[in-house]
Amino acid sequence: MNDIVETRNQDLIQNVTNQITFINNFIKWSDGYLQQGRKEETFKKLVNVRRQLKRLLFSLESNPAIAAFGESQKGKSYVISSLLARKGQQLVFVDPKTNETYNFVEQFNPIGRDVEATGVATRFTCKYDVPDVDFPVMVKILHVSDMLNILCDSAYNDVKNHSIINKEDIDEFMQAQERRYQNAPVVQDILGEDDIMNIYEYVKNHIGEVKARDLLSSCFFDSAMRIIPKVQPAEWPQLLSKLWYDNSDITALFARLLQGYETIGFGKKVYIPVSALLNTTNTLMSAICLQTLDAEMPLVGNTNPVYGTDLLTEKNQVINGFSKSILSAICAEVVFQIPEETISEELLYHLNGITGDDVRQYLLSKGWNKKVSKQFLKSVDIFDFPGARERLRLDESQVKLELNKKMVLRGKVSYLFNKYSDERLINVLMLCHDHIHVGTTVMPDLVEQWLKFNVGATKRERTAYIDKSIISPLFMIATKFNIDMSSSVQEGGDTQISKRWDDRYKVVYYDQVLEANSRSWFNEWTERGGFKNTYLLRDYKYSGTVGGSANRLFEGYDQGGVETVEIDADFHQRLKQSFISNIHVNTFFDDPELAWDAAATMNNDGATRIIENLGIVAGNAKESRLYRCQQEVRSLQAQVIQLMMEYYHDENDENIMQKAIERAGSIIAEFDVVCGKDNYFFGRMIQNLQISENYVFDFYYNELNNTKATSERDVKEYDLILSRCHGRLSANNSYEQNLEILCQEYHFSSTGSCKEFFENVKGVSLEKLFACNFKQKSNSEQLAEGILEKWILDIKGSKNLKFYEAQGCNTLVILDLIENLKAVADYIELKSVIARKISPFVDAISVPHQILDMIADTTAEIINTFVVTLGYRYYSGQKKEELKMVNEKNNLHLSFDYEDTQCIPMSNEELSELFDDIRPTDENSQLTSLPSFINYNRWIEMLLISFVASYNIPTYNVEANKLLGKLLADYKELN
Repeated sequence: MNDIVETRNQDLIQNVTNQITFINNFIKWSDGYLQQGRKEETFKKLVNVRRQLKRLLFSLESNPAIAAFGESQKGKSYVISSLLARKGQQLVFVDPKTNETYNFVEQFNPIGRDVEATGVATRFTCKYDVPDVDFPVMVKILHVSDMLNILCDSAYNDVKNHSIINKEDIDEFMQAQERRYQNAPVVQDILGEDDIMNIYEYVKNHIGEVKARDLLSSCFFDSAMRIIPKVQPAEWPQLLSKLWYDNSDITALFARLLQGYETIGFGKKVYIPVSALLNTTNTLMSAICLQTLDAEMPLVGNTNPVYGTDLLTEKNQVINGFSKSILSAICAEVVFQIPEETISEELLYHLNGITGDDVRQYLLSKGWNKKVSKQFLKSVDIFDFPGARERLRLDESQVKLELNKKMVLRGKVSYLFNKYSDERLINVLMLCHDHIHVGTTVMPDLVEQWLKFNVGATKRERTAYIDKSIISPLFMIATKFNIDMSSSVQEGGDTQISKRWDDRYKVVYYDQVLEANSRSWFNEWTERGGFKNTYLLRDYKYSGTVGGSANRLFEGYDQGGVETVEIDADFHQRLKQSFISNIHVNTFFDDPELAWDAAATMNNDGATRIIENLGIVAGNAKESRLYRCQQEVRSLQAQVIQLMMEYYHDENDENIMQKAIERAGSIIAEFDVVCGKDNYFFGRMIQNLQISENYVFDFYYNELNNTKATSERDVKEYDLILSRCHGRLSANNSYEQNLEILCQEYHFSSTGSCKEFFENVKGVSLEKLFACNFKQKSNSEQLAEGILEKWILDIKGSKNLKFYEAQGCNTLVILDLIENLKAVADYIELKSVIARKISPFVDAISVPHQILDMIADTTAEIINTFVVTLGYRYYSGQKKEELKMVNEKNNLHLSFDYEDTQCIPMSNEELSELFDDIRPTDENSQLTSLPSFINYNRWIEMLLISFVASYNIPTYNVEANKLLGKLLADYKELN
């Protein structure tokens, strides 16, 4: 089975790799053949798909991972030790050069003392090669885009009162940068378009549109995507500082961190000696490391081991005394190898502390006579995440002081979990928490977010996933259970004993850590019921009798590593009965008695049961992940195919017609959904498509006073010359033949003197004359053509499309609508309609201001009426009959009763009433008879008619269409 899954995994990796190649080819095609507006929107959508495919590719190429996660000081380290240390021993690391053994918890782990201790994630893996025994520990480095996200996250989520750069200022700055880099060459591939879009997604999802409204609504990300490959790393701080509202302290820190990245060659990993991890010399994993980021110390050459460490880069370059604070800041993971003896260890349940034959038989039926293997550690990695904490609430004036002390740490800890969750790098989550909760928590949102991306957003999706994994990939680990077993509350009787379960499972877990009452996933975990995958874990050390913190549960472990005597068996039995009968305990545990016996009896601390079930879910982790990834890959491929189909034109007439109907249907569906959410959207959308009298006036005034345009119109000599030659001049003639004809008609003695007169003396272009395609345009024709071109260009410009993006509209659908408006305008010759109306007033020597006002008003009225009626009034009788036949053949249900009733655009109030009216109630069963509903439906029907009317107007490049057709056909074959 594992071989089959691995083969399927490799097949999907190849499929995703091929898709990325096809997307790059599609981007090249769009660059060559699409108009600017569509090119930009298509590029954004393709980059969005490509970056998601790259994430999936990275996930598929990585080992599945089990992560321990929770708030600081809640027992995560003990959970990790229970998994990776041999029973009765400590988790150790062996230096491959000296064979010296290091106690991971006591010598590497930062000492917390109830504060944030760790600033990096720790990975344990068996897939590990040591390139140099002097540098046996791998450090994975955050990408520069990750660091940008961290600083942006902290700037918005840890600082509550800060300055704001408004959207207009951001737009002005970024537009200036676009002009600066417009013709610059590509200079780097470290930070690219996909990275900028990843940052955009992170800001939108994890900072939010309320906090970062101006940043998200500006052109910052669109502009940055277009120019970032052309920008040198040294210029990134200035360009990208808008991510933290131009705070100079954060910008300076980013510039310093960039120096660190450049020093290690922007590598993905480095290797360090064991000495860099010793907590006696400020371990690299310590949060304290980050607090010296602003210290006046060199980037390299630090000889004090507290502040610097030697390292080996990916290119085998040794750097001496590299700043520990910089390395800690840009470090994503410290990676350790899981010892082979840990993987080969087999665990046993212990029955010597179990009383009662019936209980023993029950436990044997549950597999307590079998060995529990750790072989699953060969195929999965183990993560230990830094402890999650509530975000800070700083004023911007405190940034300088707190940036290195707490802000970077909080931003980094938050980002690490968000990143690994979003990128599907955590396949099994062990949520660790003890019996105490203090203050506001961030855990509910983080857990729900992980579930949504990695297991399923609905109980149906979660059911399908768990059918593959067998056991839930979310493990709730109730740590420090030895405290719950202590006799400290014995005097309170059974009521007080029961209260400890109420407090832990109802107050702390249900209400606070998970907020299960307000989140549906806990009680609607799968189609089979609520979440019950909870485990108990106690600490052998604190279960003993030595030390002031000992809970005095069992004797023997302190002396020989084996529990030999249960100190108060009768009290423990009372605890057990209270535990298994408690209603809140039963909410979290499928089998409370089994959970108790696995963790609260002699020589059973709960770890064996956790490891047994982790082995099951880990054994299916790759297949479960593969299942989710296959779904996502298919969905992303469908998006690209749909995008290709938007531009591909089938040469079969029936297919072209059907595609026109489908395009209209996509727009109608988009409007119905968006208008249902926002009652005012449709009115604003119509206004957004229309123009004002002032808009037209300014354009006409500038055109009529533009000397260049005037000179281009003043070419009557061309008409007279063509007329004088009696039609003998022709584009089919050679240049010499036409010159001879011209010479004859004007009786020049030679063709040379003829050419000299017209070209050099009079400035007439003979090339243009001989093309014979010149037709003088009147003022009215020039103005009508110009205003329509400007109108179409403006309504499909990126600035205007921001309006639709803010409403959640698919901008490609909007561009499709606008292009159809242009196609219909061309079909009905709207340019001629406008020209005829204004011709009597502008086809003269000069046009006074009063006339300009009038023709501007007339032009605006024509265009605005066209927006509302979509050109229907200009269709010929024959065209309308053809449309009725199409309607009947395709069952479009169009009424064609638009002749007598003028369709007037609805006001915002009418639109609001419309969508209030169409919400289903007992009173609105006759809603289709409402005037506002009829008006809206008429516009929608005329939209569909306009697509059908213009479907056979050829508007595409035939050669480009053939290339796209080949690309589409090949892309569809990927499976």
